[in-house]
Amino acid sequence: NHRHQLSGIVRQAISFDAGQFVWLTLDRTPFAITEHPFSISSCPAARPRLGFTIKEAGDFTNTIGTLKPGARAFINGPHGNLILSGRTVQGLTLIAGGVGIAPIMSILRQLRAERDPRPVKLVYGNRLAEQILYRSELDNMVQNLWLDLHLVLSEPPPFWDGPVGSLDEPVLAQLLDIEPASDWLYVVCGPAPMIDSVEDILEGLGVQMHQIISEKFSYD
Repeated sequence: NHRHQLSGIVRQAISFDAGQFVWLTLDRTPFAITEHPFSISSCPAARPRLGFTIKEAGDFTNTIGTLKPGARAFINGPHGNLILSGRTVQGLTLIAGGVGIAPIMSILRQLRAERDPRPVKLVYGNRLAEQILYRSELDNMVQNLWLDLHLVLSEPPPFWDGPVGSLDEPVLAQLLDIEPASDWLYVVCGPAPMIDSVEDILEGLGVQMHQIISEKFSYD
């Protein structure tokens, strides 16, 4: 499947928090019934630019790549509780699967723009190395943030020196230092089955439910 970067300038830039999503209608009347939810992958500091990372996964998303520059997009939002505002946390653990990296990138980009000094751990899982999105930017973020980056592959190439496997209990138990992290927030993004599994694993490792935030919706 292909992933597309969709971005543009919003004439009247909406206010949003990093991690939120909008309902998006492309090149149609704003009153069309074919709205679709997409997480914003750009950050508030980049306004009025608004960016999305969209995976081809159905009838609607398969047409994204055919859009021409200048096509109209209608935005309804922002929505969602995948945000840091109003939360007092000492550190962040971000767990993303596949295109679930989109809202995570918004959060990381805003943390970078604000020069946030808190420690951040990112565990990002994919099947193949070619599926890793924003790899160069993530590598560079290690220089700008207190970021502990773990790229996990279930089918790694030869000589891969990163973690191998799925985002399952053995991998997460190896990568996450849960015990001293009672004042950390855990943000989980990805397909719904992956989110359910990771939440169960985190609870089993001792993370309290109030420390975990996630958002579930499907693409079509």
